[in-house]
Parts: sequence; structure tokens; C-alpha cells
Amino acid sequence: MKRLIVLAMTLLLLAGNGFAQSTSSGSRTPTAPTTFTLTINLTPAVSGATYFVDNVDIKGNVTSVSAGNHTIRVTAPGYQDFTTTVNITANTAVPVSMRANSATLTVQLQNRERITNLKIYVDNAEIRGTSASLALGNHVVRVTATGYQDFTTSVSLTGNMNIPVTLIPSTANLTISIQNRENIANLKFFVDNAEIRGTTATIPLGNHTVRVTAANYVEFTTTVNLTGDMNIPVTLMAATATINVSIPASLQNQGLGRDFIRQIFVYIDGAKQNLPNNSQLIIPFGQHTIRIETGGLQAEVSFNFQAGVTYTIEPVFSLTVKQ
Repeated sequence: MKRLIVLAMTLLLLAGNGFAQSTSSGSRTPTAPTTFTLTINLTPAVSGATYFVDNVDIKGNVTSVSAGNHTIRVTAPGYQDFTTTVNITANTAVPVSMRANSATLTVQLQNRERITNLKIYVDNAEIRGTSASLALGNHVVRVTATGYQDFTTSVSLTGNMNIPVTLIPSTANLTISIQNRENIANLKFFVDNAEIRGTTATIPLGNHTVRVTAANYVEFTTTVNLTGDMNIPVTLMAATATINVSIPASLQNQGLGRDFIRQIFVYIDGAKQNLPNNSQLIIPFGQHTIRIETGGLQAEVSFNFQAGVTYTIEPVFSLTVKQ
């Protein structure tokens, strides 16, 4: 009988312990996760990409990481490394956009005329065609062509780039336009002391000395800064001066009529001149001595005669009565 009572109590104790354990486990709080899934999404897709988390190659783009800060790095051939730090508190997807470490540089020629022997240089290395794939960063671009000035510019390449280029001719036409209406003989045109055929010269841009000469005309000289086609109006001045000899009526011997002029003699620098009916003389410009003689009287003057100017010489004769 005692054995039955002990067995019954043992079974009761076991049942009570089971109930207590069941009650205790049913009220326990679940433990928070300590690892999370980290996914690295590369857009657009890049061939040969390698993914690192905290400098460890994760062999793919998905890994498990603990909560907290983690450094992500992605590398790929032909692209700049991507690096960022993320704070992981849950399953996380990190978007990554890779930047190429090179870009295409294209030269776009704006000139409409046909240009020959065009050459493009990047960092002094000639490229084929008008485009080049270059490393990102600073570069010097130079464009050359026959008959044109070199085009040079510096660029900071951060992505594909187009450079508009307008080449400026290295020469221009210099034309002289003679303004004189009279026919000018033996006209000559010089640029920097080199004679030019015709009235137009194709010469390099820059400073030049232009000279125009002609028989019986004063030499025309000017300096120009040629930056494009230029027209120079030229008026040549006669290399002579005109002298009109005017005898006042009060001095004319009326008894001789028009023949009085034959009694007047004009000398220029000591040389006797044949005075025409219009009493006009043409002399070279410059300093001259003019002397007029008639009978036993003479008058003389020295003067610097300017080219292309007409002068009048008028003798003055008067009587003064003194006591």
C-alpha cells in the first residue's frame, strides 16, 4: 500500500514540473537577430566586378554581416573604385553606380570650308580621327591644319566631352585701293619691302609695312596689324608742287599788251624757266629759290614747297618818295 502511495506522489510531482516548465517557456521574449543579409546591387551591370566588405572579398554580391558599420568597396576593370560606409540595422540592399576611369573626347570642327591636313593632338600625341578614349583628368588638346592658326585648349575630363573648334586662317588678303582718278604710271605695291604683283597680297596675320610708289608721286607708307581681310584706301600725292606766277595789273606795262610777260624771266634754283602763257610752273616738292627778273629789277624768295600743293607767287613793286 505504501508503494502505491509513493508512486502516485512521484507521478504528481512529474506532472507538476512539466506544467511549470510549459508555463515558463510560453512567456519567454524571443532573442533579436545578430546578423543580417547585405546585398550590393550594381547598376548598370559591370563585367568582372569584385565586392569587398570590410576589405574581405565576399565572392559575389550577397553576404551576411553583423549589425553596425561596414565598409563596402567594389572594383572592376576600367572603372573607378566605389567605396562607401553603411550602418546595418536590418537586411539591406546597397545600390552602387560605377564610374568609368576613362571617357571619350571628341573634336567637332565648326568650319564650313574644306580644311586639308587636319591633325588633332592630345597631350602632344596625335590621335586618329576626331575622337579619343582618355583617362579622366586634365588634358591639353591641340588642332592644326594647313593655312590655319593652331587651336589649343586645356580640358578637365570627367566624362564624355565634345569640344567645338573653329579654326582661324593664319593668312588674310591685304588689298590696296588707289583713290586717285588720274591714270598713274609705274605703280608698285610693297609689303615688308617685298614687291607684290597686282593690288592684293595674301600674307600672314600680324604687323606689316605697306608701301606704294609711282612715278612723279610721293611714296605712300603705312603700318597695319592684319587680323583678317583688309582693304587700304590709298591716295597718292603728286611729287610736285604748282607755282602760278601772278603779275598784278598795276605792275604790267600796258604799252606792251600781253607781250609784257616776255619781259619777265623766272629762275628756279638759278635755272631759267620758260614761262608758259598760263604763267604756271610745275616743280619738284621741297626747298627751292625762286627769282623773278624784269629789266634791271629782280626779286627772290626761298621756300619749302609741299607736294600736291598749288602756290601763287606775286611780285610786289611800289615807289616810296623820301625827302
